[in-house]
Amino acid sequence: MRNVAAPEMRQLCEVVSHPRRRALLLVVAIAPDHGVRLQTAAELIWTLEIGVTPHGIEQHSVQTLEHTLEQTRLPALATAAFITVTDTGHIQAGSRFEMGLRLLVTTRTE
Repeated sequence: MRNVAAPEMRQLCEVVSHPRRRALLLVVAIAPDHGVRLQTAAELIWTLEIGVTPHGIEQHSVQTLEHTLEQTRLPALATAAFITVTDTGHIQAGSRFEMGLRLLVTTRTE
C-alpha cells in the first residue's frame, strides 16, 4: 500500500467503506479458487443481514439484493481491482484483492 498515492488510497478506502462491499470481499475470501456465483453471494449476505436460515430466504428478496449488488456494489470493487467477474459470472479475487482485505480492518463503514 506504500506505492499508492494518498488521493487514490482515499478512494480505495471509500470503496471498502460500504457494508455490502465489505461483505462481498469476505465472501470472495472464503470462496473456492474458481470464485462464487453472485446469487450464492447474495444468499449468504441476505442470510447474515436478516438472520434467517438459508431455507427461510425469500427468493424475491435475494433477487433484489443480487440486482443491487450487480448494479451498485460490484462495479466499484471491480474498478478498484479488488474483484473480477468471470465470463461464467463468478466473482473472484482481483489483482488488488489482498489490499482490499487489509483495508477492511483499517477503514470505517459508512
